[in-house]
Amino acid sequence: MSGALDSWIFKNKFEKVRATYAKALMDKFNLDFLASAPLCYLSLLYYGDLSFEEIVGINDFYKKRVVNLDVSTEFEAFWNRRINIVSESLTSFRGDASRFNLDEIINEISAMDDLGFDLNKHLRFCLVSAPNFRGASHPHSLFCLYLNFSECENKEDVIKSIVHEIAHQELFLLNLEDRLVLEGSDEELRYAPFQRKERPPIGRLHSAHVMFRLIMHQDKFKYKLENERELLRQTIETFDRSQLTEFGMKLVYNYRGALEN
Repeated sequence: MSGALDSWIFKNKFEKVRATYAKALMDKFNLDFLASAPLCYLSLLYYGDLSFEEIVGINDFYKKRVVNLDVSTEFEAFWNRRINIVSESLTSFRGDASRFNLDEIINEISAMDDLGFDLNKHLRFCLVSAPNFRGASHPHSLFCLYLNFSECENKEDVIKSIVHEIAHQELFLLNLEDRLVLEGSDEELRYAPFQRKERPPIGRLHSAHVMFRLIMHQDKFKYKLENERELLRQTIETFDRSQLTEFGMKLVYNYRGALEN
């Protein structure tokens, strides 16, 4: 990575990452299918070690924005396992999924900012339930966002949650490009102000990167930020060259720049 992260990195890296997963799956799937499949679908196939029944089940993936509602038994079992990978405290959402129109919100986000990839094609949502939990992501299901509508009071909360999770996706892709944390420092714990507990360097980088993107794009997306600037400043102070690679430190310089501006 070189230069400042003034805009999202997806325009330069998204198709390269998608092609890498597609190439790894060439011996199992049709080339036309791999050329058109959403990145989330490809990452699920790559990491999922799926049974035939599950592969049949997730064919609904192309048709559904919300992937774990009103699906086959095989598909539901598959997504319950994906939910448990994120956190054992999560359960599949059983509330009113129509409370927020995700298609309209995605179109609104696309009109507000050029993220560099087709949100309508690649974004999928897994709705979950848990107390004090709004959203999550996982690198083995890229661009599938785990959201809890129960913690969203209005559309602005949903937009903020989506931008938050897309920032996680961005760091996943950056970390695929090169190491961000020095070998031997992966498990070095320090206090993380955002979660109020000790976390390893990559966890704190994810917290910082999310707050960085929320701050950088606040004017475009019009959500409220209350504590993010102070939490980002405190999180930046937990990093040094004993933990992060040069690549990782470049990210931290970008985070400092967002606070200065």
